[in-house]
Amino acid sequence: MTQWAELRQVGFAALDHAAAVRTATDLLALGPGFGDPLLAARGLADFTAPVGPDAYVEVLAPTMPDHSVARWLGRVGGASGQLCNTQIRFV
Repeated sequence: MTQWAELRQVGFAALDHAAAVRTATDLLALGPGFGDPLLAARGLADFTAPVGPDAYVEVLAPTMPDHSVARWLGRVGGASGQLCNTQIRFV
């Protein structure tokens, strides 16, 4: 049995959600995306778009200036990578 990791999702966080979504959409030629209502309920604007059959790019931004993601972005100096998610497959 062979195992290997497959990229599942890459996420970015920014303070200006609309601008970050436009940039990601333009640079990566993304099609329509969707938002996660659970993240919205937790104070995060979210845009997730497929980049392959089982792979996604996500852009999120805090909707409140005192959100923990806003504080983190302040510490790291602005927009930043937020997550890289892999999936292990056994062949």
